[in-house]
Amino acid sequence: MIEFSKIYIETGVAPKFDPIGVYNNFNHNRIHHSKSMMKLKNEIRKYLMIDETW
Repeated sequence: MIEFSKIYIETGVAPKFDPIGVYNNFNHNRIHHSKSMMKLKNEIRKYLMIDETW
């Protein structure tokens, strides 16, 4: 959107774009949360003492 806006503001003409390219660009720049989720899951298991023997 930022790229599109810059070109549109500078030229006044809407640039042509490929929706698949927009998705690919987003997909490559997204933040992967799997490491954070695993850490959170482990901390919750520790706090709730799920793996402790009773």
